[in-house]
Amino acid sequence: MGKLFVLISILWSGAASPTQAVHLRPETGHYYVWISDSMKWDDADKFAHKFKATVDGIVLDKWHLATITDASENAFVFNVLLKTATGGPSFIGAIAPANHPRHFAWVTGEPFVYQNFAAGQPDEARENVLEMGGSWGASWNNQDGPGSPYEERESFILEHEPVPLPCPSVTVTTVPNVFGTER
Repeated sequence: MGKLFVLISILWSGAASPTQAVHLRPETGHYYVWISDSMKWDDADKFAHKFKATVDGIVLDKWHLATITDASENAFVFNVLLKTATGGPSFIGAIAPANHPRHFAWVTGEPFVYQNFAAGQPDEARENVLEMGGSWGASWNNQDGPGSPYEERESFILEHEPVPLPCPSVTVTTVPNVFGTER
């Protein structure tokens, strides 16, 4: 199956472009968007919570920075969103608390079990957020984030959990059967 994506209208202020590609991962129902605007990690996290998109009449309004919990999701995010993206690496939704460097946690609270760090990573204890893409390819690197004097601005990836599709309305009618009585 080829890439499945939808161009949608983005409902946020200060955006550089009026449309953005939303990619659906069919096997999980998760939606993903690569945001090319460069922001600090905290600002990207706040942006995610304000982001809204409408796909096929359904408002998607509960976004977060992408959490990558298995190898197939990592491959999807890299191959569909980042492989052709211009620029350097992009933030994903993991952060380490200041008092526990290198102990990353997903912004959604999902278990941080799957990891795809590049060789030698994570390295610097002050680097408390994760990125992928750019020269790191599909691998992850820890990067300076909130609280670091070397904090970077980068593009980032948003994710939306699956949404239940609305049930079509059903009209029931009585129809005479062949024997002439209604059923």
